[in-house]
Amino acid sequence: MRPEQMPARTAAAALRARHTLPASTVDVAALTALLQQAGRRLIIITPDSQRHVAVGWTDETRPVIDQELIVGPVASWSLAVAFAAALGMCWPDSSATPYPGQAVTLDEVVNAAEKAGMSHAWAKGSLINLLASAGLVDIDGGILRLGPTVAAFTPAQVSGFRRIHDRLPSAAGPGNDDGHDDQRDVEEVDQ
Repeated sequence: MRPEQMPARTAAAALRARHTLPASTVDVAALTALLQQAGRRLIIITPDSQRHVAVGWTDETRPVIDQELIVGPVASWSLAVAFAAALGMCWPDSSATPYPGQAVTLDEVVNAAEKAGMSHAWAKGSLINLLASAGLVDIDGGILRLGPTVAAFTPAQVSGFRRIHDRLPSAAGPGNDDGHDDQRDVEEVDQ
C-alpha cells in the first residue's frame, strides 16, 4: 500500500457512502480480498479518463427477492419505471455493456418515463433524488448517464436486463452515438 492510499476497511466504508473512489487512492489487492470475504467483488470503471473502483455483487451472493421472503430493498413502481426509462434511453444497444451507456438529457429520460405512465414530477424527482443518490444514474448539468452502480451489476443481472431490453422505454428513432466505446468502461479485477 502506498502512503497516499487508504486502508482497505476505510476504502470499503467510503465506497458505501460515495459509490466510487479513484483507483489510485486504494490498495486494489487488499480491497479485493476484503470484499471477497463479504461475498462482494471489486470492479474498475472508467467513466472518464481516470479509473475508479466500485463494489458489485457476485452471481452467487446477490440479494434475492422471493415471493415468501424479501432480502434486500424492493423498488417502488415509480423508481422502477424511472430507472427503466434511464436504462432504455442510455443503453440503446443491448449487445454492449450498459455502463456508462450513452449520454442523454434528463428531460429525454423524464419524457420516456412519462410515456410509460409516470407523472413528470415523479419521474424527475425519482431520477434526481433517489436514483442519483443510489448511484444508478449520474446527472451533471442536465445530462444523464447510467451511474457506477450499474457497472456493478452481475453478469446474471445484465443478462436479465438484456432479455427485457426491447420493453424498456426508449427514444423513438436512431440513437445518438457519442463515440464512446462502452466495452472498455468496466473491467473485472483479477481474483
